Amino acid sequence: METKEHGKQGKKKVILKPKSLKYLRRKSQNYHKDDGTQCCYGTDEEEYVYRTVHRYSATTFPLFSNMSDDEVIKKSKSKQFQTKEVKSASQATSQQSKPQAGCNPTLLPQSQVKNGENQTLDIFPFQSLPYELKNKVFTYLNHVDKGLSMRVCREWKELLANPVMWSTVMLGDFPMSCMPSENHQQSSNCYLCYNERVHRFARYLQILNPPIKHLDFKFDIGEPDDNYLEILQNFLTKGNLQSLGHFNFNWKETPTRPFWSEWSNCNDIVFRQRYRGRLFVYFFDDLTKVAKKITTLLLPFDWSDRSVMCLTRLQNLHTLVIEKYFVFQAMKQDLLDKLMDGLPNLERLMLEVWSPSGPGLIPYTIRSKSLEFLDISQSRGFYLQALDIPKMKRFRVARRPWNGPLVCADRIALPCLYNTLVEGAPALSKLNDHYLEESWKDNIYPTLEEVLKVVCSCRKHKIGWAM
Repeated sequence: METKEHGKQGKKKVILKPKSLKYLRRKSQNYHKDDGTQCCYGTDEEEYVYRTVHRYSATTFPLFSNMSDDEVIKKSKSKQFQTKEVKSASQATSQQSKPQAGCNPTLLPQSQVKNGENQTLDIFPFQSLPYELKNKVFTYLNHVDKGLSMRVCREWKELLANPVMWSTVMLGDFPMSCMPSENHQQSSNCYLCYNERVHRFARYLQILNPPIKHLDFKFDIGEPDDNYLEILQNFLTKGNLQSLGHFNFNWKETPTRPFWSEWSNCNDIVFRQRYRGRLFVYFFDDLTKVAKKITTLLLPFDWSDRSVMCLTRLQNLHTLVIEKYFVFQAMKQDLLDKLMDGLPNLERLMLEVWSPSGPGLIPYTIRSKSLEFLDISQSRGFYLQALDIPKMKRFRVARRPWNGPLVCADRIALPCLYNTLVEGAPALSKLNDHYLEESWKDNIYPTLEEVLKVVCSCRKHKIGWAM
């Protein structure tokens, strides 16, 4: 909070500058828990807690855009300054749009009100807009802002109670802090409040029963105390996911859950991984039987026979992002072939696989008649033997072995990436951030040679004795 001198009398005007993208929340009603403690949702000082781990999504990943990695990271970091830029731009536009002498007046004149300091302010007459325009404006709000807008007046509450307004559900956007202050530290009580917010919002959606088209679910389904899987099961049984088109399904972890120091042995960790994987397989089987209109899917994958069979049911899928579930999850070549053959309309694929790259390494072969974009840059120990992707235009790859420091590369003969691309991807136009020349299939020009020295693992381009 800052103070600024205002007017001739030297009065101090308080200017709030929020650090997050969202405006500071208004005070809401407090509630008392069973233990007598008091929690507050949405105080004046409440801010979003941004995650420190930047993971790619279907809209920010370089595979799905024309930006490079540096541009994407720079864009994600600059989001926190967009509020100030939009505010300054709106102020400049309002100054330029003031009616000059001889100009025609606007269709909807701005209303004039006075604030507490007896200053005249111009307010846009939002209430005079037609019903359709109001709905269009409300569609650009996230669910937190929609909930705050429903408390403004009865008309807004009736508009936002329309189930169509909740076709996009982002379950993980609630703030983590329940009682924020300068000296407040997040604890287990804060996470309990966060968990309660998510479940209350899910129960409200069950009352509205909206047709969900975009769902963002980032919760650990294996935590029995959190009970997040019940939310998806209720959506599935009530038919809310029949129109689902975009599904971001991070079922292996809760990014907002604090890392508390809890003791557990190795057997407990392995059991928890297997138990979570079984829950995913059972739910994913039921999901693919109902939500067959999914076109974009992002999820960790366990590469089991049943999961691959369920994934091939999504015949309308054109964008697929597969993350690793855990590091010791092997991927068989026949399962990869079954997946690519079972998705005839797949156009974009990001594949993250961690495979040991020591002695006994077996390179993989990828075949697809419809794939146009392929990204394996997040994989470790994943090497290509051959490609058969005639429509592929863009390819992203990185040299990331997964082995100990004393594994020699002389014992493993890997094919050159250049020969693999020439034979299996004749329509390729971009390799990572490098645009290929028209004659790239005839010879290796100097710039392409430098790129191959960075990404290729053959004996010609890889310098050094280690993998």
